[in-house]
Amino acid sequence: MTPTTAHSRKTWAIALFAGILLAMRIGIARSGIAASLDGQLRPALLSFALLLAPLWFFGFGLGEWLAQRLRSPWSRVACWNSSLVGSHRSLPASSGAFRNA
Repeated sequence: MTPTTAHSRKTWAIALFAGILLAMRIGIARSGIAASLDGQLRPALLSFALLLAPLWFFGFGLGEWLAQRLRSPWSRVACWNSSLVGSHRSLPASSGAFRNA
């Protein structure tokens, strides 16, 4: 893959990711889901974005990029797991669920 093609692919991946997030934001705001989130729309969208990001960008070549930089298999596993854990911790942390427990 030439550098121009790789750059174009990255640009499209980022643009499509932003488009998906925007479509989710508009769709949720227009439906009754926003009211059921009780003012937690932004944290819910953040959690969705953090959960989708690793899956989306690994599909667009992030795995190869990380494989070049992270030599140890354990570091790759830790990177993947931390990206998924971060998404699951963002919604409870921003809504105060950790303080109420």
